[in-house]
Amino acid sequence: MIDTGRGIPKEHIERVIEDFYMVDKSRSRQNGGSGIGLSLCNKIIELHGSKLNIESEENIGTKVYFDLNIKLK
Repeated sequence: MIDTGRGIPKEHIERVIEDFYMVDKSRSRQNGGSGIGLSLCNKIIELHGSKLNIESEENIGTKVYFDLNIKLK
């Protein structure tokens, strides 16, 4: 997923996968956010043996991605 939104400040990037963590609490609540989305995604990706990668620059946007290793028969 790539967006061109506000971006995430560097000091918050590692924390956005924590349960209920929100960078901007007032803005997230106004838009119906709960801070659980990336946390759930991260847990699902970890169950598949991968890692959620987050790259972000303030005022430019955020990129969230992961790799899955799938064994084909």
